[in-house]
Amino acid sequence: VLTDETTGETFTSSSVNNENLYEFPTVAKTGHTYNISVTHSEFKTATASTIIPAIIEVNDWDTSSYLIDNYRNKKLDLTIIDTSEENYYIITISSIDTVYDIEEDLVLTAGEGGFDSDEGSSLFIKDKLFNNSTKKLSLEFYPRYYYDESYLPIGEMGYRIRLFSASKETYQYLLSVAKSKESEGNPFSESVRVY
Repeated sequence: VLTDETTGETFTSSSVNNENLYEFPTVAKTGHTYNISVTHSEFKTATASTIIPAIIEVNDWDTSSYLIDNYRNKKLDLTIIDTSEENYYIITISSIDTVYDIEEDLVLTAGEGGFDSDEGSSLFIKDKLFNNSTKKLSLEFYPRYYYDESYLPIGEMGYRIRLFSASKETYQYLLSVAKSKESEGNPFSESVRVY
């Protein structure tokens, strides 16, 4: 049972879709609090609650290229207008190959600015240091190119940049999963507790 605590509406779902996910006949609304309760005859009832975060405005963005050790690198600057409530952001970027219709996640490297992760397919930052102000986020990534038969670059691929505003719980869970994956196979890394 899914309950929109803001409006009092209740929604139920008892069957899964073709991706084995339960769907509810509603769309989550910004600022609303939702409670979900899952029951099964063989298990204890599980409950959770979350508030849907506000949509964050991207004020400006810019990409530029530069050479480092004879390799071309890209810099991405995103300027966001942060709101007064506590916000948690996740940033991803992927290359878009329109010839083969392939989208591939790229590795981002964080610039200055208090990121909770330095590098990975997702970068995490909370607004603790810039709450309710305009913030420029600087990131770097290696570009992707189309190549001819001789493996010479003939054009740069397009990119899809995503800025997610997440609940605190979602942010902490995804950050802990990312850090756990980062430490896999490293005998010197500390164990990561998944949130």
